[in-house]
Amino acid sequence: MKKVFLSFSAITLLCSFITFGIVNAGPYGTIDDDGSLHVRGGEVTPIDITITLTGEEELYDLPSLDNKTGLSLAPQTVHAIAEDSAFFKIRTWLGDKWIFPKHKIIYNLEAAETELTLTAITPIFDFPNGNENVAGELSPQSITSFEKAAGGWYHINTWLGPKWINPDIALPKDVEKTSDSLELIAGAAVLQYPNKNAKILGQLPQPSTVTAFEKTKTGWYHIHSSVGDGWIQVDESQLPQKVDEVITLIHETWIWDNPVAGRWIAKLAPQQVKAYQKWNNWYRIQTWLGDKWIIVN
Repeated sequence: MKKVFLSFSAITLLCSFITFGIVNAGPYGTIDDDGSLHVRGGEVTPIDITITLTGEEELYDLPSLDNKTGLSLAPQTVHAIAEDSAFFKIRTWLGDKWIFPKHKIIYNLEAAETELTLTAITPIFDFPNGNENVAGELSPQSITSFEKAAGGWYHINTWLGPKWINPDIALPKDVEKTSDSLELIAGAAVLQYPNKNAKILGQLPQPSTVTAFEKTKTGWYHIHSSVGDGWIQVDESQLPQKVDEVITLIHETWIWDNPVAGRWIAKLAPQQVKAYQKWNNWYRIQTWLGDKWIIVN
């Protein structure tokens, strides 16, 4: 079947944009600061955003791969009014149609000359998404964008050509040296930068003990790991706390080698035991098998 390419240049495109944080994408949708759209699953969700297509996309009559129209769209910007399971309903002069993007897309792209002051080392990306590969880094400086996109992304000119930055994804100014040892009972995600929307490099196993060489005041730690140097975010709830408690066991109690991915080893008869660490309802005690864990409900 011959493909027909349509252009929507005559359509007035509506744009709903907020520079940082959560972006309102319509009655039931939001775009967060990694440039990703979040909507209710399993149903048609009203939205009000523009989508810039970076590759050829097919048109559908309904949000189903079985309902192709035989027409395709060339790369362009379209106005989306609804989403359903990664299909987007868009306005066309043929009536409302659906697309199922197979190529990368950008939400709420618009021309914008914005003066930006970078106060910390900031990564640059080929595409406005924190999960993309980092192309390089910018030192603290002032710079002017020529475009912006949802989620706090700015398009700038660099020595590598046009690139994207998000000032929220940068090295904090309060980074300090450390040699803290961290025992992570439940493991942790290792990220490329100290930002929850940065690219995930890998996962620390459960449990893990790591030594950080840098940290921030907001709970981020820079570590060496099997997936390379990366950042983990740690709060007090993730770490075992020091205690000095005597626990009375009134029933037989299993002892475990660790609380999360562990295995039970033996049973303790009813008795009193002394715990020196606590994590949630788990207590670490000294036993004839070495330091082990028990759970107390």
